[in-house]
Amino acid sequence: MKTQSVLFLIVLLLSEFCLLPKEQLKPFIVSPFIGEKLDRIEENYFHLFPAITNFQEATFYLNPDSSLTLNIMFKQKNQLIDTTMLYIYSLTQLRNKINQVLLADIRENKVEEIELSNVSTSYAGTVYSFDGKQIRLIKKGFSNSMNNYSDQNYLPQFNYSDIRTVTISESSTAIKIMSSLLGMLVGGLIGSALTPEPKHTESFPEAFIEPFESASKSMANTFIGIGIGGLLGFIVGGAIEVPVEYDVMSPGTKTIIYENSLLSKKK
Repeated sequence: MKTQSVLFLIVLLLSEFCLLPKEQLKPFIVSPFIGEKLDRIEENYFHLFPAITNFQEATFYLNPDSSLTLNIMFKQKNQLIDTTMLYIYSLTQLRNKINQVLLADIRENKVEEIELSNVSTSYAGTVYSFDGKQIRLIKKGFSNSMNNYSDQNYLPQFNYSDIRTVTISESSTAIKIMSSLLGMLVGGLIGSALTPEPKHTESFPEAFIEPFESASKSMANTFIGIGIGGLLGFIVGGAIEVPVEYDVMSPGTKTIIYENSLLSKKK
């Protein structure tokens, strides 16, 4: 049992918890997304304990009355504090909080959806985590499920060595160039069409100068239209994404997967 001063400090930091004596219970997996222990990377993502600084890890235990006991470790003034307490939120509330974080990021397209293929099958979805060797993928359709915790098959795990190709939608340089060229063409035609018709005059100097002035204005408007059209076309082309397939042996494929992993997007 911790001293009274340490307990008082913990109560101040974790006012939403009630302290309990530590019981020898079997660790309970409250969600496959955090396993038996909530580590620092997962806590940085889910923010289950925002009041705690220097968080280290946390383990959940299911009590006979379906409440949760929490063993949490964090550092305070270079001292490791290891304490056990009652988690006042229910298992359903905890899972809902984890669920809400995931659904928000998936629906807001924080990362691109990826398709992983091997010789026999393929899976599409959002990469939850990738450590360079193993990929955990939240299968497509998870965000549309009414009860995302009723089916444990939504989070398959793959060995990177078993994957053959990785497909991800991204903007294409070719599409950017084509859109830019098309924008330049349309912009040039519009710019030229907006040039006023030359005035008809019978005086010799004006009749001689007017065609040159009109041609100069037409050329200027055309170039302006080409510039604006090309820029808009490039922007539109960059917003268009097409599926691009990468071989797992290609340089940079691992980086693409890691950058599109939810756990790599720390808040």
